Amino acid sequence: MLYALLFLSILFTSAQATIPLRLVTEIQLPARTVTWDVQHVEDSTSFGWAALTEGETVWGVDSTYEEYLIAVAVDTIWYQTRSNENVQQYLFSREEYNAWDLNFRWSGLALLSLPGHTGLCAVAHAYTELDRRHDLYYFDLQGDTVAMRQTLFSEGWDATHYYFNGIDVWPALPNTAEWLVVAGIRSNQEEYHYNCHVTRYRAIGTAFPVLAEVGTQLWYSSFQFYRRSPLLAMAYISEYRVRSTPICELPDVNSYAIGYGERDGNFESTNVDTFELPGRVVAQEDFDGTKRIFYSNGNCYNAATGAIEFTNLAIADTTLSAYVRNAPGEDFLVLQNSRFLVYDGRTGVLVDSTTEIQGVPQKKFVSSGFDELLTYDAAQKLVRIYQPFETLLSIQATENGNVRLSWTTSPGATSYRLDRSDDAEFNNFFPDYFAPTITSIEFQPTTTIEFFRVTPIFE
Repeated sequence: MLYALLFLSILFTSAQATIPLRLVTEIQLPARTVTWDVQHVEDSTSFGWAALTEGETVWGVDSTYEEYLIAVAVDTIWYQTRSNENVQQYLFSREEYNAWDLNFRWSGLALLSLPGHTGLCAVAHAYTELDRRHDLYYFDLQGDTVAMRQTLFSEGWDATHYYFNGIDVWPALPNTAEWLVVAGIRSNQEEYHYNCHVTRYRAIGTAFPVLAEVGTQLWYSSFQFYRRSPLLAMAYISEYRVRSTPICELPDVNSYAIGYGERDGNFESTNVDTFELPGRVVAQEDFDGTKRIFYSNGNCYNAATGAIEFTNLAIADTTLSAYVRNAPGEDFLVLQNSRFLVYDGRTGVLVDSTTEIQGVPQKKFVSSGFDELLTYDAAQKLVRIYQPFETLLSIQATENGNVRLSWTTSPGATSYRLDRSDDAEFNNFFPDYFAPTITSIEFQPTTTIEFFRVTPIFE
């Protein structure tokens, strides 16, 4: 009976220890990378990537001081279907897109599998300043062709501007894509009053079936998918207005809301009024299907009803949500001092912190186990992928009547701390430290019930 109680207490308390994140792999992108994407291209155990680098258009001046085009830029998509294979290149001349535009820019790249196409494809966003137009280009990387060009926005020559935020695909590789979502912000200076000029900003997004000429335009932005849901879903930001002069007889008006939408024939949403200026939106979903939206004001909203589930100002700058420990759902992760503070997604209570990471968090991959977290070092053009590594305790009786405690190895740990207590909450405990080469101990059991927990030390 004593052994059973010991075993159950170990499983309960080990989840409260520091959550170790191990570096799964590093991906070195080309030096001139301007936009990139990493996916599970072929299966859930390997990583593939693509990076787009811009070429350089060369101009000259003739004897009459007229500019003329000497060489058209050649842009390149570098890619690997697996990170341990040879890097391949897809080269394409800028002449096919807009050779005369000095301010032609690529931003946003997503790997995907297109319906009816064999092999890996990519979709990239391009902006041509001369035409003031935002386009998507679909590249068939295996066939070396442009499958399609799709115009997103045409700005015209009024005061309207579009700011591109990002692309996401559902479902992700290695599945064939069905929907593409592109998000950004539209601003237009359209309200004029005495001594007052008001600029209107409206989040704008487009969701459409891939390879469809005409999409459904939505007022969504700063989206994040609920990857555990079988449907396409996102958190989004709506509209706000900013006054450009301090002298204004009108009262302050700032309309700003977040919401949630799913693809079920049509997009439907539940608006949540934050009464705040623009901030970060993080979407979170438990395994039981409960969806939440966390916002920079510290509130956590129920995505279906808009009700505030809890408020915690300590997590107002939430970076993302992820499944990083054995719990019923995802947690909110806040990056501080190169490590994540972990808050329970259901209650907002601080759980613990993770080990240190390098780079800026970008996104997560959802798997059947713990989620994989991607970071990016822009200076080194280096993508790092981290995954939680759980340190499990087990207990068994030996032939001589002793008890053996064993724990799984945490890669990179410099030591292990084993806490021993007479209460499950560890209000009072006695720590012992062990070298990283030691992963089990044997001792003689006492007549009292004891609780144990192990914590890997990484610094």
